[in-house]
Amino acid sequence: MKTLIVIPTYNEAQNLEKLVKHIRALHPSYSILIVDDNSPDQTCEVAEKLVKLHPERIKMIERSAKLGRGSAVISGFLYGLQRGFTKFVEMDADFSHDPHELSQLIAHASDHALAIASRYVAGSKIVNWPLSRRVFSKLANWYTTLILGVSLHDHTNGYRAYSRKVLEKLELQTLRETGYAVLMEIAFRARRQNITLIELPTVFINRKRGKSNTNIQEIVKSLGAPLRIRFGKFAHVLYTNK
Repeated sequence: MKTLIVIPTYNEAQNLEKLVKHIRALHPSYSILIVDDNSPDQTCEVAEKLVKLHPERIKMIERSAKLGRGSAVISGFLYGLQRGFTKFVEMDADFSHDPHELSQLIAHASDHALAIASRYVAGSKIVNWPLSRRVFSKLANWYTTLILGVSLHDHTNGYRAYSRKVLEKLELQTLRETGYAVLMEIAFRARRQNITLIELPTVFINRKRGKSNTNIQEIVKSLGAPLRIRFGKFAHVLYTNK
Protein backbone atom coordinates (compact mmCIF):
# COMPACT_ATOMS: atom_id res chain seq x y z
CA MET A 1 0.00 0.00 0.00
CA LYS A 2 1.50 3.30 -1.13
CA THR A 3 0.25 6.15 1.07
CA LEU A 4 0.55 9.86 0.29
CA ILE A 5 -0.04 12.59 2.88
CA VAL A 6 -0.96 15.87 1.17
CA ILE A 7 -0.27 18.98 3.25
CA PRO A 8 -1.46 22.31 1.79
CA THR A 9 0.49 25.25 3.20
CA TYR A 10 0.34 29.02 3.38
CA ASN A 11 2.56 30.76 5.94
CA GLU A 12 3.28 27.61 7.95
CA ALA A 13 7.03 28.04 8.47
CA GLN A 14 6.60 27.77 12.25
CA ASN A 15 4.78 24.44 12.06
CA LEU A 16 5.75 22.53 8.93
CA GLU A 17 9.08 21.01 9.94
CA LYS A 18 7.77 19.87 13.33
CA LEU A 19 4.72 18.26 11.73
CA VAL A 20 6.67 16.44 9.03
CA LYS A 21 9.17 15.10 11.56
CA HIS A 22 6.28 13.89 13.71
CA ILE A 23 4.62 12.10 10.79
CA ARG A 24 7.89 10.48 9.74
CA ALA A 25 8.57 9.30 13.28
CA LEU A 26 5.18 7.58 13.37
CA HIS A 27 5.01 6.39 9.75
CA PRO A 28 8.40 6.39 7.99
CA SER A 29 6.98 4.49 5.00
CA TYR A 30 4.43 7.19 4.14
CA SER A 31 5.24 9.72 1.44
CA ILE A 32 4.53 13.40 2.09
CA LEU A 33 3.66 16.04 -0.49
CA ILE A 34 3.75 19.70 0.54
CA VAL A 35 1.70 21.99 -1.73
CA ASP A 36 2.55 25.62 -1.02
CA ASP A 37 0.54 28.61 -2.24
CA ASN A 38 3.47 31.02 -2.66
CA SER A 39 3.81 31.75 1.07
CA PRO A 40 5.48 35.10 1.81
CA ASP A 41 7.14 33.69 4.94
CA GLN A 42 9.81 30.97 4.97
CA THR A 43 7.51 28.00 4.31
CA CYS A 44 9.04 27.19 0.92
CA GLU A 45 12.55 27.28 2.34
CA VAL A 46 11.51 24.91 5.13
CA ALA A 47 9.86 22.59 2.60
CA GLU A 48 12.92 22.60 0.34
CA LYS A 49 15.10 21.69 3.32
CA LEU A 50 12.83 18.75 4.15
CA VAL A 51 12.87 17.55 0.53
CA LYS A 52 16.68 17.58 0.52
CA LEU A 53 16.80 15.60 3.77
CA HIS A 54 14.36 12.93 2.55
CA PRO A 55 14.13 13.14 -1.26
CA GLU A 56 12.71 9.63 -1.54
CA ARG A 57 9.73 10.34 0.75
CA ILE A 58 9.10 14.10 0.73
CA LYS A 59 8.19 16.18 -2.32
CA MET A 60 6.80 19.66 -2.81
CA ILE A 61 4.75 21.62 -5.31
CA GLU A 62 5.39 25.36 -5.21
CA ARG A 63 2.50 27.29 -6.75
CA SER A 64 2.69 30.78 -8.19
CA ALA A 65 -0.07 32.38 -6.10
CA LYS A 66 -2.55 31.82 -3.28
CA LEU A 67 -5.00 29.69 -5.26
CA GLY A 68 -6.88 28.14 -2.34
CA ARG A 69 -6.59 25.21 0.04
CA GLY A 70 -9.03 23.12 -1.93
CA SER A 71 -7.23 23.43 -5.23
CA ALA A 72 -3.91 22.77 -3.47
CA VAL A 73 -5.22 19.47 -2.12
CA ILE A 74 -6.69 18.50 -5.50
CA SER A 75 -3.31 19.23 -7.14
CA GLY A 76 -1.71 16.94 -4.59
CA PHE A 77 -4.21 14.15 -5.20
CA LEU A 78 -3.70 14.35 -8.97
CA TYR A 79 0.06 14.20 -8.41
CA GLY A 80 -0.38 11.04 -6.35
CA LEU A 81 -2.78 9.38 -8.77
CA GLN A 82 -0.27 9.87 -11.58
CA ARG A 83 2.40 8.13 -9.48
CA GLY A 84 0.50 5.07 -8.40
CA PHE A 85 -0.40 5.85 -4.79
CA THR A 86 -3.28 3.81 -3.38
CA LYS A 87 -4.21 5.69 -0.18
CA PHE A 88 -4.36 9.46 0.30
CA VAL A 89 -4.75 11.78 3.29
CA GLU A 90 -5.28 15.53 3.40
CA MET A 91 -4.36 17.35 6.59
CA ASP A 92 -3.45 20.85 7.74
CA ALA A 93 0.06 21.86 8.77
CA ASP A 94 -0.82 23.63 12.02
CA PHE A 95 -1.19 20.56 14.29
CA SER A 96 -4.96 20.95 14.51
CA HIS A 97 -5.01 17.48 12.93
CA ASP A 98 -3.31 14.90 15.15
CA PRO A 99 -0.83 12.66 13.24
CA HIS A 100 -1.57 9.87 15.72
CA GLU A 101 -4.99 9.51 14.05
CA LEU A 102 -3.55 8.76 10.60
CA SER A 103 -3.66 4.97 10.93
CA GLN A 104 -7.30 4.96 12.00
CA LEU A 105 -8.36 7.23 9.14
CA ILE A 106 -6.46 5.28 6.51
CA ALA A 107 -7.82 1.96 7.78
CA HIS A 108 -11.39 3.17 7.18
CA ALA A 109 -10.75 4.52 3.68
CA SER A 110 -11.87 1.77 1.30
CA ASP A 111 -12.87 1.44 -2.33
CA HIS A 112 -16.40 2.34 -1.29
CA ALA A 113 -15.88 4.81 1.58
CA LEU A 114 -13.94 7.91 2.55
CA ALA A 115 -13.01 8.61 6.16
CA ILE A 116 -13.55 11.97 7.85
CA ALA A 117 -12.11 13.12 11.17
CA SER A 118 -15.28 14.66 12.61
CA ARG A 119 -15.23 17.18 15.44
CA TYR A 120 -18.91 16.65 16.22
CA VAL A 121 -19.36 12.92 16.84
CA ALA A 122 -19.23 11.07 20.15
CA GLY A 123 -15.70 10.76 21.47
CA SER A 124 -14.40 13.90 19.76
CA LYS A 125 -12.84 16.85 21.55
CA ILE A 126 -12.15 20.47 20.57
CA VAL A 127 -9.31 22.23 22.38
CA ASN A 128 -8.65 25.99 22.63
CA TRP A 129 -11.30 27.06 20.13
CA PRO A 130 -13.22 30.23 21.06
CA LEU A 131 -16.94 29.81 21.71
CA SER A 132 -17.74 32.12 18.79
CA ARG A 133 -15.88 29.82 16.37
CA ARG A 134 -17.63 26.74 17.75
CA VAL A 135 -21.06 28.32 17.37
CA PHE A 136 -20.34 29.54 13.84
CA SER A 137 -18.94 26.14 12.85
CA LYS A 138 -21.97 24.27 14.18
CA LEU A 139 -24.36 26.64 12.40
CA ALA A 140 -22.36 26.38 9.16
CA ASN A 141 -22.49 22.59 9.29
CA TRP A 142 -26.24 22.61 10.00
CA TYR A 143 -26.79 25.00 7.08
CA THR A 144 -24.65 22.88 4.75
CA THR A 145 -26.55 19.71 5.66
CA LEU A 146 -29.85 21.52 5.06
CA ILE A 147 -28.90 22.78 1.60
CA LEU A 148 -26.94 19.80 0.29
CA GLY A 149 -29.02 17.06 1.86
CA VAL A 150 -25.83 15.26 2.91
CA SER A 151 -26.14 14.08 6.49
CA LEU A 152 -22.74 14.84 8.02
CA HIS A 153 -21.89 16.20 11.44
CA ASP A 154 -18.74 17.87 10.10
CA HIS A 155 -18.57 19.12 6.51
CA THR A 156 -15.62 21.45 7.03
CA ASN A 157 -12.77 19.62 8.77
CA GLY A 158 -10.07 18.99 6.20
CA TYR A 159 -8.63 15.85 7.79
CA ARG A 160 -9.76 13.04 5.52
CA ALA A 161 -8.52 9.78 4.01
CA TYR A 162 -9.37 8.39 0.58
CA SER A 163 -8.63 5.33 -1.48
CA ARG A 164 -7.42 5.59 -5.05
CA LYS A 165 -10.69 4.17 -6.35
CA VAL A 166 -12.76 6.79 -4.49
CA LEU A 167 -10.66 9.66 -5.85
CA GLU A 168 -11.04 8.30 -9.37
CA LYS A 169 -14.82 8.16 -8.94
CA LEU A 170 -14.89 11.78 -7.75
CA GLU A 171 -13.51 13.11 -11.07
CA LEU A 172 -11.32 15.65 -9.30
CA GLN A 173 -10.55 17.78 -12.33
CA THR A 174 -14.20 18.76 -12.67
CA LEU A 175 -14.59 20.11 -9.12
CA ARG A 176 -15.46 23.83 -9.14
CA GLU A 177 -14.69 25.04 -5.62
CA THR A 178 -11.14 26.13 -4.81
CA GLY A 179 -11.12 26.94 -1.09
CA TYR A 180 -12.33 25.02 1.96
CA ALA A 181 -15.71 24.60 0.27
CA VAL A 182 -14.27 21.84 -1.90
CA LEU A 183 -14.73 19.65 1.19
CA MET A 184 -18.50 20.16 0.88
CA GLU A 185 -18.40 19.57 -2.86
CA ILE A 186 -16.51 16.30 -2.43
CA ALA A 187 -19.00 15.04 0.17
CA PHE A 188 -21.92 16.01 -2.07
CA ARG A 189 -20.42 14.26 -5.08
CA ALA A 190 -19.43 11.22 -3.02
CA ARG A 191 -23.02 10.69 -1.93
CA ARG A 192 -24.18 10.91 -5.53
CA GLN A 193 -21.61 8.24 -6.40
CA ASN A 194 -22.87 6.00 -3.55
CA ILE A 195 -19.61 6.42 -1.66
CA THR A 196 -20.05 5.98 2.09
CA LEU A 197 -18.95 8.85 4.34
CA ILE A 198 -17.48 7.51 7.59
CA GLU A 199 -17.10 10.01 10.44
CA LEU A 200 -14.51 9.11 13.08
CA PRO A 201 -13.88 10.86 16.41
CA THR A 202 -10.97 13.27 16.51
CA VAL A 203 -9.17 15.61 18.87
CA PHE A 204 -9.08 19.01 17.18
CA ILE A 205 -6.56 21.43 18.70
CA ASN A 206 -6.61 25.07 17.66
CA ARG A 207 -3.25 26.18 16.32
CA LYS A 208 -0.62 27.26 18.85
CA ARG A 209 1.81 28.83 16.37
CA GLY A 210 1.19 31.07 13.39
CA LYS A 211 -1.94 32.81 12.19
CA SER A 212 -5.10 31.16 10.87
CA ASN A 213 -5.37 31.21 7.07
CA THR A 214 -9.17 31.43 7.15
CA ASN A 215 -10.19 35.06 6.65
CA ILE A 216 -13.55 36.85 6.63
CA GLN A 217 -13.68 36.95 2.83
CA GLU A 218 -13.29 33.18 2.60
CA ILE A 219 -15.91 32.62 5.31
CA VAL A 220 -18.43 34.85 3.50
CA LYS A 221 -17.70 33.14 0.18
CA SER A 222 -18.15 29.73 1.78
CA LEU A 223 -21.71 30.65 2.83
CA GLY A 224 -22.68 30.63 -0.83
CA ALA A 225 -20.87 27.36 -1.52
CA PRO A 226 -23.69 24.94 -0.63
CA LEU A 227 -25.99 26.84 -3.00
CA ARG A 228 -23.39 26.81 -5.78
CA ILE A 229 -22.78 23.10 -5.28
CA ARG A 230 -26.45 22.13 -5.03
CA PHE A 231 -27.89 24.35 -7.75
CA GLY A 232 -24.89 24.85 -10.04
CA LYS A 233 -24.98 27.63 -12.61
CA PHE A 234 -28.20 29.12 -11.22
CA ALA A 235 -26.61 29.86 -7.85
CA HIS A 236 -23.50 31.29 -9.51
CA VAL A 237 -25.58 34.29 -10.59
CA LEU A 238 -25.75 35.36 -6.93
CA TYR A 239 -22.68 33.67 -5.43
CA THR A 240 -19.77 33.82 -7.82
CA ASN A 241 -16.81 31.62 -6.84
CA LYS A 242 -13.86 33.88 -7.57
